[in-house]
Parts: sequence; C-alpha cells; structure tokens
Amino acid sequence: MKMFNTSIIIALVITSVCLADTTWIAGGDDYLDIEGVWSEEGNPYIFTRDTRVRIRNQDTLEISSGTDIVMDYSSLIFNRGSYLLINGTPENPVNFRPLRNGSVAGIGAEEANAEGTCHTEMRYCQFGRLIDEDNEGEVYVIGIMDDSERFIMENCKIENCLGGVSIRAHGLIRDCLFKEVKWAINTSQFHVDIQRCVVQGGLARVNVALSNDTARVQQCFFIDYGYFWALSKVWVTNSILVNPTGYYLSRGSFDDNPSDWVRYNCFWGAEKPYFGIADRNHPDTLTQVGILNTINRNGDSCDAYGNIFLDPRIVEDWEWGDQEFLMEDSPCIDAGDPEAPLDPDSTIADIGPFFFSQPNIAVSVDSLTFEETLVGEADNAFFSIRNRGDQKTLLYFIEEDSLSRVFFVNGWLGDTAGVEPGETVEFSLIFIPDEAREYLDTLRIVSNDRDEGVIEIFVRAFGASSVRGDEEVGQAGTPILLSVSPNPFNSTVTIRYAGGLETAATRLGVYDVNGREVFSAATDPKSSGKIPPPAIAGGDSRTLVWDASASPAGIYFVRLQAGGETRTVKTVLMR
Repeated sequence: MKMFNTSIIIALVITSVCLADTTWIAGGDDYLDIEGVWSEEGNPYIFTRDTRVRIRNQDTLEISSGTDIVMDYSSLIFNRGSYLLINGTPENPVNFRPLRNGSVAGIGAEEANAEGTCHTEMRYCQFGRLIDEDNEGEVYVIGIMDDSERFIMENCKIENCLGGVSIRAHGLIRDCLFKEVKWAINTSQFHVDIQRCVVQGGLARVNVALSNDTARVQQCFFIDYGYFWALSKVWVTNSILVNPTGYYLSRGSFDDNPSDWVRYNCFWGAEKPYFGIADRNHPDTLTQVGILNTINRNGDSCDAYGNIFLDPRIVEDWEWGDQEFLMEDSPCIDAGDPEAPLDPDSTIADIGPFFFSQPNIAVSVDSLTFEETLVGEADNAFFSIRNRGDQKTLLYFIEEDSLSRVFFVNGWLGDTAGVEPGETVEFSLIFIPDEAREYLDTLRIVSNDRDEGVIEIFVRAFGASSVRGDEEVGQAGTPILLSVSPNPFNSTVTIRYAGGLETAATRLGVYDVNGREVFSAATDPKSSGKIPPPAIAGGDSRTLVWDASASPAGIYFVRLQAGGETRTVKTVLMR
C-alpha cells in the first residue's frame, strides 16, 4: 500500500525474545482483523514476517502497560471507525521493537472514508532503532492520514529511527522525545499542538495549509537539529532552539502573519544566519526578530517579541524527564510569555519544556493596621508566609530589628528559617505603644524567592493615652531605662531598670504573647520592702531576676511603667 512507502515505518532495538509465553500474530496475504486487549501477560506479541494486522471496523484494540510488541516487516493498521488505545505507564511503557536488524514495520491510520474515522490515543510508549539505510525518502514510525478525530500522543519516545511521526489530523503531541530521528515531526493541514517536546537531532516541519487552522509549537526544545521549517499559520513560543545545522527557523510560503509569530523563545549557537525566508512574497516576515532593542523582566536584552539570544544554561548530561535541566542562573527562567499559564511552582512560565522549580513566597497581607491601643497595652495582627513552590525550601528572614521598638514579631526567633513546599508558617505582629500617637513602619521579609526577594508590609498603628485617676500615663516624664540579659535565656533572666523611680509609682511585669501577666514586681519607692535593692550606688537603678524554669519556651515581653513612661523589651525563653 502507499501508506507503507510514505508514512509508516518502524524498526526497533533487537533484544532476545523469550518464547515461553509468546503470542504469535500471523497473517496471510490479506489483512488479519483483530480487536480486544493486549497485556503484559501475553508477552511478547510477535508479528510474523509480512503480517498485516488491521483493527476491525468500529472496534477497539487496547494495548496496556508493559506490553512488548515485536514486529518483522509487518504493520498495524487502524481505520474506518476503529480505535487504537495505547495505555502505558511511566514504570511500564508499551514497547515496540524489531525482531532482527533491518526489520521494517509501521503503525498508523489510513485515510478516513464514509464508513467512519479513526480515534488514536498513545501514552507512554516507546519505539527504537529503525534500520533502513537504503531508504532516503521521508518515512515515519507513526502515520495518521486525514483523521478528523483528534490524535493524541503523550509521553512517548522515538529514538534512533529514520522517521518519527507524520500527522494529517487534528492532534496533540505532548511531552515526547524524538532523539536521532532524521524526519522527526511532520504535520500538515490541520490544527496541531506540539507541547513540551524535545527534538534532539533530526528535522521538523510544520505545515498548515488551510486558512482556518493553525499549529502551535510551545515550550519545546530543539537541539543539534537540522532545521525547523514552518509554513502558514504556525506560532512558535516559549521554546529553546540550540545548535541547528541550518537556520533556527525557516519561514515558508503562504505567510499572512507578521513576525510576532515567533515570541518568547531562546536562540543560541547558530553559525549561519538566524532565520531563513522561503517566501518571496513576504520578505519582511522575520526581519524584526533578533533586533535587540528591548529589556525583558529579567533585565536581559531581547527583541520586541521577547526573544532572547543567550546561552540557555542547560545542565550537562541531562536525561529525558529531568525536571530541573535549566541551571539556576539560566536566562530562560521566568522569561516566557507572561500571559501563558504559570509554571507548577506558580511563577511566570520559563522558556523550554521543563520549568526550573523555585521557592515561591506568598505573604497573606500587604499591610497591617492596629486600631487605638492603650499605652502599655498589647494588640496583635496576624500574617503568614507560604511556599507556593513545589520542590524547593523557601528560606526567609524577618528584619525585626528594623522595626520601631514598639513592634515585635511573635513566632520569629531571629535566625533564617525555612518553609517546605506547600507549607505555611503563621506569625503575629505585636504592638505595645509607649506614646499616644500614630506609628508608621515597614516590616521587611527577605527570602530566596528569585522574583520577590524582598517583601515589605506597611504597618500603621495608633497609641492612645491610658488614664489612672488624675494621672495620665503616657505624658512626657523622667526618662526610664530597661534591659534584660541574657537574651535569649534558658531558665533565669536578669532585668535591669533605672530612671524615674523616685517620683512616681512604678510597675514592672512580664507578659506572654497573649498578654497574660506571668510575673510582676511592685516598686513604689515610698513602700519599704517592695522594691529590689539598688543595683549600683545612687539608688535609682534596680535589678530583678525572673526564674522562668516553670514557664514554657517562647517569646515574652518585659514591660516597665514609671515616671509617666512605658518601656517594653522582648525576650526569648529557649529550652
């Protein structure tokens, strides 16, 4: 048939065949009609030489995970309303291979006719080593002819073959590898999406000849390839193209689009001119691509369409399926189309098929506001930090020392901390005003997030006067001093305070993060026995030791009210 000469040839790695549980597929001069389920229990399925198998009209052949199919100058055809479903898994793909060196085989669909169209779904299957050195024409492992229903091919590998896949159908090719395949991909006439595929060596041709159809090549990786030839309405976005033997891209005839069909790509390593123009009627098609007159969001030079011409910084000796093959300093990270779906780590799309996983900080608020709080009293406002990334630890540091002395972060111990992917940590900002006024401040969070390394939270708070009889606390008075040491501490802490102790009633207390008083000392200078002995000569400085051995570890606040003023110091009890 014509199909075997132009569209469908497979040959695969030769391995030893265990014949103990063999299922033989043998046919005569005509097609052998089949249906049903092929599974691992029947392995291997061996096609005898020149056998031609056809799925019955309106029937289904399902090939399940782990199935091993050996072909010898044979073919598997599905047409006239039939269904081919290949359902491998990552651990147990469906494997097609040859019986001997030089075996030529193929699978595919013939042209649709009045009796119905084909339906093809292929997931986790692999084909290898077509050995047909005498055939210099375009031949393909998989050939789909005029199939009006969608063709789906996902997570499949075609390696060391003369031809890859040829489609004349509405289709989707996603997460597939074409390695050392001379004719890797050929599509024509219908809408086809090619997503997150790798073409390593070989040629790719995308041809959409009908005015109502388009083809989109998105987040793909072409490396050491021959050329990429695109015709008519074809968009190439978020893809990496490295080391072509010819042009990065060659634009063919019937081009009715401006050069913005090439957007947010990374080109690198071409020795010849960047782009080729095959259509004399549209000589200006690609002339604006490659003119570096813009800066992208990473600060790298790019053209007006977001294309960069930089080393993509790919990890050496990467293997197919490695989800981090971009180096940490790759210019492709977050350089993709900002309108494309976000990467799994919730960051801007990277260029290429595999995103670089990043820690991604998300803070629950962008501002914190405290209503009127009495001087010396405490109020809380809550916020959280979440790592929206999917693989890497988010490291963060809260710059508490830059805050005014009336603010304290509960839950923060002062050292760089980590949040695992998908996890959230909760904090509260404690406000203890020492004056009756408005406070404006900024809480800064520094992290290893590539895009938002520093997040600032605006803080606004109001302190209000507190009245005790005829005396208003919060007015200006004799300055008072307060300190604690050591800080942090693990059992006892020494509290030192001075100033304003001889003229006004003084109160010193220790409070937990919920505002409960856990320790206090009344220090009225006129009341003998209620004040600690002087710490130094002069009599206006005191020391007090708090034994916290019975208290739980955590953050505490030492508050001193004296001489019309309030001072608060945060201390951390550690075990």
